[in-house]
Amino acid sequence: MNPGFLPKIMQEIMPRLYTYDGTADMYSVPVFCKLFTEPGSGQWWITEGEDIEIDGNVVDFHMFGLCDLSMGFPELGYVSLDELISVNEGTVVNVIRDVNYIGSLGAAMDSMGISWHHIKEES
Repeated sequence: MNPGFLPKIMQEIMPRLYTYDGTADMYSVPVFCKLFTEPGSGQWWITEGEDIEIDGNVVDFHMFGLCDLSMGFPELGYVSLDELISVNEGTVVNVIRDVNYIGSLGAAMDSMGISWHHIKEES
């Protein structure tokens, strides 16, 4: 499980899930990487992630961050690396990492013109 848009080394150094859980100022939480679809309008500002294991075997890599599929309701939630890989398979849509992105969740929200009361956390 080593797609070009998220190399294994990045998966290894990414902050683990729940690193920022309970953070009072989510606005300043740093974005580890930004992923987007091309062509398309899906965007993910990823803050943390980790391997998912079953019986000692890595079966997926789950990430958390601000997810916007341009459906009018961006949300804080989880996305699976397998899900993103499946987007790339058999379609003309590619998931790409924005190698120049440096910012925070707040900067991502500002770029979309939204505020925290527009964001819901996926349960």
